Amino acid sequence: MSQSVIAGLGHGLRLVSVRLQEDAEHYLERVQSAAKPATQNAESEIVSANAAVSV
Repeated sequence: MSQSVIAGLGHGLRLVSVRLQEDAEHYLERVQSAAKPATQNAESEIVSANAAVSV
């Protein structure tokens, strides 16, 4: 392969890598956003359970 083809492939792989990272970050944000209400509810239930036990 010529150096220009190899350089082009390397550039393409970098672009794909950046895109995959951006997609992964976006997915993580969506998952965290979706999990937030459940997490808050669970924390509230734990506080209530602890209060009931300590009475």
